[in-house]
Amino acid sequence: MSCVRYGLTLAGALLLTACLEIPSDEVIYSNAGEQLIDRCSHVPARQGFPGGLPASFNVLVWNIYKLQAKEWAPELTKWGAGKDLLLLQEATDAPELASWFASGHWNWQQVAAFRFEQRTAGVLNAAQDPAVYSCSWRLPEPSSRIPKSALMSLYPLQGSRYPLMVVNVHAINFELGMAAYKKQLEQIGKLTRKYQGPVLIAGDFNTWNGKRLALLQQIMVRNQLQPVRYGQDERMRVGSLPLDHAFTRGLTVAAASSQRSTGSDHNPISLELHYP
Repeated sequence: MSCVRYGLTLAGALLLTACLEIPSDEVIYSNAGEQLIDRCSHVPARQGFPGGLPASFNVLVWNIYKLQAKEWAPELTKWGAGKDLLLLQEATDAPELASWFASGHWNWQQVAAFRFEQRTAGVLNAAQDPAVYSCSWRLPEPSSRIPKSALMSLYPLQGSRYPLMVVNVHAINFELGMAAYKKQLEQIGKLTRKYQGPVLIAGDFNTWNGKRLALLQQIMVRNQLQPVRYGQDERMRVGSLPLDHAFTRGLTVAAASSQRSTGSDHNPISLELHYP
């Protein structure tokens, strides 16, 4: 790891100057320990795994705000109840979070996007069964050079010849244009394009203006990924635009909602999905 000093400026105001450790390799932390994994250049042709997620499964998608909210643990317990798959953004390697996962016998993996104040931060995937393959990629924000991360995991899915592809995304935020944002989304689209199994893409896409939202929708549609529609919709918004999204291919959305929570600055998304 290399330690570099960064200043993060937004609208001319200095928000952060800190010593960040950024891994030179793609590193994940997990319940099995620290390990190196691939950058997401391709998806291996894997199929025929026994067991796995049930054909009808429940998902929680939530930016957990680096555990800064006092109520994160009871709220995670509340919203995580009955879920088969958890996709968290802004997760950290805090012992309290690891203990929470251990108490529920979760298998989890967290991208080491960067390390700040002795805590590693990045997106995190968790399920009762371990993933059969994972890869990640990071892309630095142009203004701060602090990486945003995405994690792709393949989970066996009952009834499906191919595993479920799950892509957990925390998208580029601070940027004057959209070049890095577009690059990140196109990396995701390219990875999913030729995959023959079911796909779920979800996370915090930072769609805080109309151009970003339109680009996200355009790239997802181009890759045959359908946006999830919500019943109750309390997703965090900038103006009228939601920041958090989910997209599927080869899955039926039985139910989807977002409800208010005091455990983060974002509100969680709950999905009930079915593999036909």
